[in-house]
Amino acid sequence: MGLLRTAVSSPGAVTLLGPGGAGKTRLLRELSAERPDAVTAWLSGITDPELLTAAVARAVGCSSERVAIGRALAHRDTSLLMLDNLEQLGVEGARFISELLGQAPRLTVLTTSRTRLELEGESVVPVDSLPLADGVRLVLEHLARRAPGQVFDPVELLALVEALDALPLALELAAARIPALGLAGVRKQLARRLDLLVGSGPDRPAHHRDLRTAVAGSWDLLTTPQRRALKLLVFLPQAFVLDDLAAFPDPELPLHVAALVDGSLLRVEAGSDAVYHHYETVRAFVREQVPADDPLHSDVVDGLCSVAEPLRRELHGPNVGDAVTRLLRLRSALMEAAELAEVAGRTEDFARLVTVLDPVLHQHGPGAWRERNLKRVTEWLPPTHPLHPEAVLSLLMTSSSYRDARALEFPASVLTPSLEARRRTAHAKLLFDLGRLREAGEVAATAAEGIDETDRRAFLGAAWIRAGIHSATGRLEAARAAYSEGLRVARDAQSHIDEALFLGQLGSVLLDLGDDDAPRALLASVSLLERHQDFRRALWMLRLGELHVDGGRPAEGLAMADASLEVMRNAGQLRFEGYALAVRARALEGSSRVTEALDCWERSRDRGGHAILGGTIESWYGRALADAGHADAARAAIGRSRAVFSHLDSKLAPLPELCGAHVDLLEARLAEAQGSDPEPARARVQQLLQRLVPGAHEVRAAHHRLADTLARDRGPDGITTPADGAWLQFDGVRTDLSTRHAIRRVWNALVAAHAAQRHLGVEALFEVGWPGERAHPDAARDRVYHAIGTLRRAGLQEALARTEAGWSVQPGVSIRIV
Repeated sequence: MGLLRTAVSSPGAVTLLGPGGAGKTRLLRELSAERPDAVTAWLSGITDPELLTAAVARAVGCSSERVAIGRALAHRDTSLLMLDNLEQLGVEGARFISELLGQAPRLTVLTTSRTRLELEGESVVPVDSLPLADGVRLVLEHLARRAPGQVFDPVELLALVEALDALPLALELAAARIPALGLAGVRKQLARRLDLLVGSGPDRPAHHRDLRTAVAGSWDLLTTPQRRALKLLVFLPQAFVLDDLAAFPDPELPLHVAALVDGSLLRVEAGSDAVYHHYETVRAFVREQVPADDPLHSDVVDGLCSVAEPLRRELHGPNVGDAVTRLLRLRSALMEAAELAEVAGRTEDFARLVTVLDPVLHQHGPGAWRERNLKRVTEWLPPTHPLHPEAVLSLLMTSSSYRDARALEFPASVLTPSLEARRRTAHAKLLFDLGRLREAGEVAATAAEGIDETDRRAFLGAAWIRAGIHSATGRLEAARAAYSEGLRVARDAQSHIDEALFLGQLGSVLLDLGDDDAPRALLASVSLLERHQDFRRALWMLRLGELHVDGGRPAEGLAMADASLEVMRNAGQLRFEGYALAVRARALEGSSRVTEALDCWERSRDRGGHAILGGTIESWYGRALADAGHADAARAAIGRSRAVFSHLDSKLAPLPELCGAHVDLLEARLAEAQGSDPEPARARVQQLLQRLVPGAHEVRAAHHRLADTLARDRGPDGITTPADGAWLQFDGVRTDLSTRHAIRRVWNALVAAHAAQRHLGVEALFEVGWPGERAHPDAARDRVYHAIGTLRRAGLQEALARTEAGWSVQPGVSIRIV
C-alpha cells in the first residue's frame, strides 16, 4: 500500500497493473476506505465507451458528457478518481482518461488493469503474486473462518501456495475447497484447477467467481497472432529465455512476448538476460484452447526437436557446458510434449522426443521415465524404423532385466556390422552389471572383433566394457592399457565427455595399482564432468573420498561423500547412492561416530545396485558390525557377501575373508574376557594376513584395517608389576613409581579395575590418587591427566584406553602381578 499511496499523491494517470486474481480490486477498496473524498467507479462488464462515460458521470454526480465530467472534477475538492477494471475498454478507456486529465490538471486517475494504458507520464504500480509467506497467511485466514480449530501441515500449505502462483484469488478459491477435500485432496486435483477453483457466492463479481473466467478476460483482449504466440509459449518450460524462442520460426515472437508481459499473461525477471515465467493458471487455460488433434502440437514437437537435436550432438563437443544448461532447461518441456504425444497416439512425435531426451536423461534423470518410454518406442515402432535400433541399444545398456533385454533383437535387414558390435557391447555390459563377468568378457571380445577407430562410437563402447571387465577381474595392467587407449581415441575425436569418463576410470585403476598419479587423474575427471553437469562425476568424487578416509582424514572423506550425494540428487540419478553411503559410513567410523556409521551402513545395503558393489558393501558392513561387538549380525552380513563373491571372478573376492576375520578377533576378545585362550583365533587372523596378498584398493584397505586391528588386539607382550605397584615393566622398559605416590596409587587402581573389567572416571581416580584432598574440578582433572600422561610416557600409550565411562587398561592387554 505504501507504494500506491505515494503514486496517487501526484496528479496524473496511475495504473494498478497485474493479472486477473492478483488483488487489484482489493487494493482499490482499501484505498477507497482511506480516502472517502475519492470518487470510485466500478466498470466490471462495461465494454462500450458510452457506458463508461455514464458510469463515471453517475459516480461524480453530473451529466453524462465528458466535458461536464472534466469540469466537475476540476472544481471538486477531491483530486482522486478511481476506476476498476478498465482493460476491456482498451484505447477508448485510455483516451477517456487523457481527456479528463487535460481538463483537470490537478486530478489523479487511478485505474486497475491487466494492460498498460500507454499514456505519457503514466505511473505503474505492479500487483503480482504475493510473497509465499503472505500467501500461506492468506490461506490460513480463510481457513480460520471456514474450518476453525483444524491444523494444517505448513509444508503442504506452502507447496499449495507455490503451485497456485501465490495469486490471492486462486488461494481464496482453494481455501474454500479444503474443508471438503482436505489439503492433500486439493493438491491432487490441481491438474484440473480450472474446474476445481470455482466460487459461487452471490456477492462475488462475475470475473472473480472462477479462475477460468478470470483468465478468459485477459485472453479476450489478445489479437489472433498474440493468441497463437501464447499457445506456442505455454509448451516451453515454466521459465524460459528469448533464446528458447528459436524453437518456433516466427520473427514477431519476441514482440508478442513483450505484449504478453504488458498484458499480465507472463512474468519477467528483468536483467541483462530476461527470464520469463508462466502463470500456471494461464498455462492450464491456454492448453484448453489447443485440442489434442490441433496441428499446433506437431509444430511444437518440430520446434523443440529442432533446438534439442543439435544441442544433443554438442554433448560430446567443446560447447558442452552451454548445451547441457539449455537442454536441462528444455527437459521438462520435452517430457511434457512426449507425454501429450503418447496420450494422443502420435507415434512418430513421441519417438522423436524420447530419442532426443535419451542422452539427457541418461545423465540427468529421471531414469525410470526414460526406460519406460524407450520400451514404448520399441513396442510402437516397426523394427525397420531408423529410431527403433537406437531405442533398443539404449535399453540394452541400462536394463536391469536380462530376460527383457535378450528379447530386444534387430531384424537382419537393419543389422549393420557397427550396429551388431554395439549390440554385443550392450549385451556384455548387461552381463557385467549382473555379475556374470566371465560371460561378459567372452561377449565383449566378440564385440571388439572387426571394429576400428573410425567407428568411434562402437570402438569406445567396446573399449569401455572390455577395460571394465579387466579391472573387475583383477587384470589391472590390461585395464590400464585399455582405458589409456580409449582416452587417446576420445581426445583425438575431441569428445570431452568420453575423455572425462575414460580419465576417471583410468584414475580408478591407478588407485588399485597404488600409482601416485591416481588422485590427479580422478580430480581432472571430476573437473571435466562438472562442465557436463554429469552425475558420473560423483563416482570419482567417491574414490577421492575413500582416499581421504584411508589417509586418516575422515572429515574430508565425509564432505566428499556428501558432495557426491548432492551431485546425484541434483541430476536425478542415484545409481551410486549405496556406494556414497558406504564411503560416508567409513568416514563416520573414522570420526568415532559408530552408531551413525552403522545406521549409514544399513541404509547403503538397500542401494547397492551392481552385484559387485552390493557384495562389497555387505563385507564392509560385516566388518563394522564385528568391530562394534555384534557377532551374530556380522556373521550374517559376511555370509551374504561370501554368497555374492562365490559366483564372481572378481578382484574383490578376498574381501569377505578379510572382513570376516574381524569376527575372529571379536571372538578372541570374548574368549579372553571369559578366561579362555584367545590365541588360536588371533593365529588364524595372522595366517590369513600372511596368505592373502592385497591387490585392488578396497582389498588393500581391508588388509591394512585388519592388520591394525590385530596389532591393537594383541597389544604388547604384557605388563609386569608388583602387588604394591612400586614399578611397572612394559615392552622391556621399567618405570619406577616408588617415590611417585599419587601416580602409584592411580596405577594400582587401574590394575584393580582391569581385573574387575571396570572403567574409572576422573573423580574416582582423583579420590584414589589424592585421598582426603579437596580441589576445584578443573584442578582435580589436571592432576589426573598428569598422572595418566606419566603412565603413557612409560610406554602405555596403546595399553591405556579412554571411553565415555572413564579410563582403563585395554581388555586385550595382560597384567602379570609379581
